[in-house]
Amino acid sequence: MAITEKTFRPVQTLTIPLHQDAPAKRFVGYSGTLSPDGGRAFGGTEAAQSADSLASVIALGVALLEISGDCAAGDDIMSGANGIGKKATTGAIANGRALDGCVGGGIIRIKLVP
Repeated sequence: MAITEKTFRPVQTLTIPLHQDAPAKRFVGYSGTLSPDGGRAFGGTEAAQSADSLASVIALGVALLEISGDCAAGDDIMSGANGIGKKATTGAIANGRALDGCVGGGIIRIKLVP
């Protein structure tokens, strides 16, 4: 049977105090907010999380991530505005590597990097 949906494989899921609502499939920073443009991410959310809670975040492994713009498999991925991933620019902090290509944004699999 063919796989019709993208799969993810968390290796390490940790909790972090969240200080704002976080949609699913977004980067979360060490401060407990959505990772800012160019920021270092603690990990990615699997499901939507509410502010003022301990959020479950995939810190290591393969996660699904919302991305803006285009990328190819193997591209470094950085955090963009509101925790949405985007293809990393030269010298930027890479929070992961794309396992799928994407044109015009969407959901991709990303291998998180510490």
